[in-house]
Amino acid sequence: MTSVLLNCKPNVSHDTHNDTHMNSNTENTFEEHVTLAALTEHIRGRLKDDLGLSATLKLWIEGEELPLYIDATQVPVRLSNRDVPADCVLRIKQQALREMLAGQLKPLNAFMTGKLKVEGDMAVALNLQKLI
Repeated sequence: MTSVLLNCKPNVSHDTHNDTHMNSNTENTFEEHVTLAALTEHIRGRLKDDLGLSATLKLWIEGEELPLYIDATQVPVRLSNRDVPADCVLRIKQQALREMLAGQLKPLNAFMTGKLKVEGDMAVALNLQKLI
């Protein structure tokens, strides 16, 4: 499957575990297929060093082989593409993700209409709205 990554301007510092420290502002436009890399950049631009969450979240995007893993148990918050256990696992289809990123669909509405599937701690899932 070919992914299209559009207008993604990364500003990243890497550590030895392929995690990324979040402290940059990025602007992303998602017109076709939302890639894992594009979503990572978008969320990186919205994260603060401390979300006050003390939990982990894994987001699976339809068509991607790896998840976006958000570790908010650490300060600063870390992002990676590890498929490891998380407090909350979210699964979303491409169309719903594009709508959420465009501001046309709120995460809570996506959940209520079945476009976003949640496994695990629902309180952690509610924090997704801060990141999208």
